[in-house]
Amino acid sequence: MRRGLEMAQLLGLNKDVDLMKHPTAERLDYVFEKTERDSYNKPTRVVSRHVFFRRAIDGYRVVTGHYYGGLRVGFGINGKLHQVELTARATKPLSNIRVASLAEQIKMFADCKEIFALRESDFWEIVKADKSAILELENVEVIYFEDAPEKFQKVIPPLLRWQGNLKWQEKVETIVFFTGIKER
Repeated sequence: MRRGLEMAQLLGLNKDVDLMKHPTAERLDYVFEKTERDSYNKPTRVVSRHVFFRRAIDGYRVVTGHYYGGLRVGFGINGKLHQVELTARATKPLSNIRVASLAEQIKMFADCKEIFALRESDFWEIVKADKSAILELENVEVIYFEDAPEKFQKVIPPLLRWQGNLKWQEKVETIVFFTGIKER
């Protein structure tokens, strides 16, 4: 962890604004990983260890198309640096935006307008089939959405990320929605 943060500092990242804080714990949002190798006659052994720090813009989480952006630093045999991977576009402030009121956000959500859902087809099929389905929200947070690094993107927009459980016919499915937060 310490050496990963040193690498972040070398890259010019500020841990207070460029790295995500854990949503519930008072710490950075990070993941430890390891790579193991199998041998025919020998036991499995760890050949590298990685720390992955999730990315933030001004302290807000950055979500990408399929994974969270961030910094991965890996150390191999004898603690030697063997991997550095930074998934982040350089950003600069574009402008201040007026944020829609909470009432407008909830109305947009309730009207199902301008909503982007993960596993969208499943959600809409469930709602069409069972009008008594209930969505219980667990978390609403501001995030920035960044598309895949190979795709050109001039603006990284802020969105609201809504997460909850959809309950219908004694079944429960986790649903994630994204809505724009800009005032009209």
